[in-house]
Amino acid sequence: MAKLSDRYGRKLMFLIAVVLFGMGSLSVALSQTFWMMLWSRALESLGAGGIFPIASGYIVATVPVERQGRALGMVGGMNGIAAVIGPNVGALILGMTHDWHWLFWINVPIAAILLVLGRKRISESRASSQGRLDTGGILLLSAGVLELMYGLTNLHGANLIQGLRSPDVYVFTLGGLLLLAIFGAYERQIDQRGRNTLVPMSLLRRPELRWTLAGGFASGLILASVIFLPAFVQTVLGWPSRESGYWFTPLALFSGVGAMGGGAFMDRRGPIVTLASGFALAALGAVLFPIWVNSTWQMVAASSLLGLGMGDARRPVKLSHHRTCLARKVDGTGIFVAGA
Repeated sequence: MAKLSDRYGRKLMFLIAVVLFGMGSLSVALSQTFWMMLWSRALESLGAGGIFPIASGYIVATVPVERQGRALGMVGGMNGIAAVIGPNVGALILGMTHDWHWLFWINVPIAAILLVLGRKRISESRASSQGRLDTGGILLLSAGVLELMYGLTNLHGANLIQGLRSPDVYVFTLGGLLLLAIFGAYERQIDQRGRNTLVPMSLLRRPELRWTLAGGFASGLILASVIFLPAFVQTVLGWPSRESGYWFTPLALFSGVGAMGGGAFMDRRGPIVTLASGFALAALGAVLFPIWVNSTWQMVAASSLLGLGMGDARRPVKLSHHRTCLARKVDGTGIFVAGA
């Protein structure tokens, strides 16, 4: 989606992503079988995967560099607000209807409103040079990530050693790693030929980009870990499942505060100081869960610190990506790393 937006326009691809997301949500809501739901979720994910990186790339392409920290911080703040509203509304809907289908119906009018406002309010933006679309790279990367993800999903944490011996784990995991290695060699080859690549391998030689990618990977791990918060609330603190979504609120709220405050702080102090402080806060909040949290108020305190640090860290990582790539004037790279 991000690379297509370079070629065909960020507004157009953003609206297509919104349509795919809305159609996928509608199809999930209408699902009567597991396979229909699975394919509907795939369609929904195609759209969802394009919305945020295209939006971030649009900001980088249209907002002056000295104001990008605040602009991206505002986007992060909106994500934090949405993360507060989403689990609470979801818990409320489940409590009222006892039917998970309604969790997806709510996305349909939201997508429709975004489509109407996007057509009227967003101006078109695209990269100055387009080149040939790296279809081979897209297919190799997608297949490699899919195989790796499927193999790791089959790994059962309770029986780690036994799970590693399962063909569903090691065959797909090794297959995914092999495809990703082939992808890297393929991208390096076409990059040497001067063709437009999905991943600009020559840029990866720059240590500052490698460090920001490592930071982005670490912030992604932190973000992924919070999906276990409702399970923690249920199993450790004893709250019922229908109310577990409410306990995302402190983390999400402080994540929005950290994103907006971190963007402004980064414009004054730079991404390194902001990134280090964000990771320190997130690490402190995370380590409190296994060694200290035994009650609801302790969970609120720890998750608030985790959210504040998480929101604070993600803004400089993204902006460091964009600034590194803009300095080299590589079209589309900033959007790719935002998506990564």
